[in-house]
Amino acid sequence: MKHLFFFSAVVALLFLAGCKSEEPQLALQSISLNKSQLEIENGNTAHLTVIYSPEEAEATAPEVMWESSRTRVASVDDNGKVTAKNVGTATITAYCGKLSATCEVTVVKATVPALSVSPATISSTEKGGEWSLNITTTTEWTATASAAWLTLSDTKGFGNKKLTVTIAANETFEATEGTIIIKTAFGGETVKVTRAGRTPEALILTPNTINAPAAGGTFSVKVLSAISWTAKAAESWATVSPNSGSGDGEVTISVAASNTTKDTKQEILFDNGEKKEKLIINRTGRDPLPITLSQSTIDAPAGGGTYNITVNSELPFTATQNADWVSVSISGKTAKVVVEANNTGTHNAAQVVFKTEENSTTLTITQKAPTLSLSTDYLYSPEEGAELSFKITSNYSWTITTSTSWVTTDYNSGSGDKTISVTVSEATSSETTNSYITVKCANLTKSIQVIRSGFDAVCFTSTAFGTKIYFAPANLYYTATTNKFSFAASQYSYIGALNANIGANYGSPIDLFGRGTSGYKYKPYTYVNTSVATNYCSKNTEQYLSGTQHDWGTYNAIGSETAGNWRVPSFSEWEYILKKRKNCNALHTLATVAGKCGLIILPDHFQWPSGVTKFSSASTDYTSCVYDASAWQKMENVGAIFLPAAGRRDEKEVTGAGSEGYYWTDKATYISTGSGYGRHLGYVLHFKKNSITVSETDEDGEVPISTGCSVRLVKDVGAQG
Repeated sequence: MKHLFFFSAVVALLFLAGCKSEEPQLALQSISLNKSQLEIENGNTAHLTVIYSPEEAEATAPEVMWESSRTRVASVDDNGKVTAKNVGTATITAYCGKLSATCEVTVVKATVPALSVSPATISSTEKGGEWSLNITTTTEWTATASAAWLTLSDTKGFGNKKLTVTIAANETFEATEGTIIIKTAFGGETVKVTRAGRTPEALILTPNTINAPAAGGTFSVKVLSAISWTAKAAESWATVSPNSGSGDGEVTISVAASNTTKDTKQEILFDNGEKKEKLIINRTGRDPLPITLSQSTIDAPAGGGTYNITVNSELPFTATQNADWVSVSISGKTAKVVVEANNTGTHNAAQVVFKTEENSTTLTITQKAPTLSLSTDYLYSPEEGAELSFKITSNYSWTITTSTSWVTTDYNSGSGDKTISVTVSEATSSETTNSYITVKCANLTKSIQVIRSGFDAVCFTSTAFGTKIYFAPANLYYTATTNKFSFAASQYSYIGALNANIGANYGSPIDLFGRGTSGYKYKPYTYVNTSVATNYCSKNTEQYLSGTQHDWGTYNAIGSETAGNWRVPSFSEWEYILKKRKNCNALHTLATVAGKCGLIILPDHFQWPSGVTKFSSASTDYTSCVYDASAWQKMENVGAIFLPAAGRRDEKEVTGAGSEGYYWTDKATYISTGSGYGRHLGYVLHFKKNSITVSETDEDGEVPISTGCSVRLVKDVGAQG
């Protein structure tokens, strides 16, 4: 009876097809907005988009017109961009023909960054000085001073800052006032600054400290006093002229050249009978006289020798050698240097450092020359790390160091010729990284650069051998009337129940495919064979179980691409990605994305985008992890994959759309039931609430090759396209 019904339905469809040459366009039933309510700060913008139902009706829908109920609160342009103008509420309406949809917009007051400045006032004596001013804010600021006697360490910045405020000495008897104004785009703070005026008995020196070089020199000092004063130097190497005066004046300080290597200091005391002030003189010590040797190098033979070195120094000295085969003894100004015989047959090099408390010089000792060469200058490693090697050729002892912890060697030191094993650990970022292996032999140094590729943040390791793949941007679609394959508009798009309407003249896309419908050698591609109503192709044909004919990406151009760029994931790849790869349980979960149930799979080195809720383990409940379209777009931008629960097609019935997902692998099998009968079964990735399996069967039963399942293709990393 079922076959008779199908025959009648086909006759009816053929009759209708003969009455009309074009497929009917889908009617737009309703529209909605991506947001029904929106809160936005004054001065900001947001974007509203129209959602068409059904989606396919968008192409023929009328142009959308936008309207705001209160344009002084919020306006909207022709593209749905909302601009907040004043605090209040407004209704934004989108009209599409006779249909409409609204969003209630609430405009709130914009947040104003706070500004705090402390202290609020600064008080200075007539001598001036330095003060700290603390700025606390989260935005840009500028700082200005109202008087020339006020200087600031910074005049602009961002965020918290401690300013240094310098107040010059007051040369007048009048107290002065000034302000420091700190401004942001949202307000400002004013710091009041007061500086006392000079008192009649005050005595002020500007400057009050002189830092003189070893060569000495002359320096001017301003004296501020209302009455007579005198000046007296403590030591003869600094003099003051004149050494007395009345009222304000200026003196010259003469500092003699230093005759010692030590820094010296003295004070010149100024006194006006009421106040005393000290002028501090700091003088740098002269450079020390050099220490010299009668010879600076020794080229010792292999048998060693004894050498008497004359040391010219005005100060006591010491001698320190850096090798145990060299010894030094000192008698007066003579250093006896003993070089032992070289019994190693390799290069020796040493230094003896002669040093006083002020200076030093070096005696260099050599015995023959070392040899060192490395078999390569570069080593290359893939992102997963590698075991590499290089060879050292040398006639002397050597040491090995590495510049980073991710490169290690099996030997850190040795001598003579040696093959060194190098272990490069797995990459931890997407950047190509460099390290250096440095080999030192006596005074020789050679390096090998180790270059490690960074990981591809959006690829997936799909086998234990390190095979890496990219996933297609969405599920595979096919239109029978045009014989065209394409990818869905988004990762969460699927056709659903409309797959039940497939046929040779069906003009809309389908996305549930039987195995063996790739188009290799046999027709039809993906529509129902009129002689086998239950299948896309004959389920009794062994040829459809071969390892190539199931693969839609191998033999078909998809969209604008050429054929051969894509393939179906293998059974073992699905198993490895979901069950065996490193940290696999934290890299997939059942979830809801943009209102669609499905399976999220993350690449090996997934970096969670800011503001998106993370999951750390696999969930088998669609409601545990829910992401809207905006959050998903952020995840997709950094490599996340979503397989929608698009259901399955059994004969002409579509079930499980929105709750279960079936995705073909490359594997199939034939199970004999005896007497020449059997079942052709295809292995699939199947998921639903509380279950994620990769098998030819599951708790819902077998998956015949005639079943219509989803196809998500992959591309090998480095493959064409």
